[in-house]
Amino acid sequence: MDQRDFILGVSSSPGFQEQQLPGGLAFFNDILVIVVVATLTFLIWLALRETFGAQRRLTERLITLPLYLFLAVWSIGFGYGFWWSLIAGEEATPTSLTGLQEDARDAASAIDARLAAVQV
Repeated sequence: MDQRDFILGVSSSPGFQEQQLPGGLAFFNDILVIVVVATLTFLIWLALRETFGAQRRLTERLITLPLYLFLAVWSIGFGYGFWWSLIAGEEATPTSLTGLQEDARDAASAIDARLAAVQV
């Protein structure tokens, strides 16, 4: 699952309406994803600056450090999920195609057996 899937999953709740262009392209989802990702990026930058910025007291840093860590883990987690889904998808495709070929062979042999039984 990547950030886009998460945002679009949340936005599929009844309160959100998707706008369709004449060609059938949805632009509301794309705008929503861009806004959320830009906002999260800004928040990460802001938390990083406030946590490790110059002339900050230790108490101020201890307040912003959990926010920065949360946002960093959130970002890394969704980035990892995105790349993992791409890698898993490439591995799953040959495996699933092999399974489909075996199923097709089994079905063809079953049909051949039934045709042979009908001809006898």
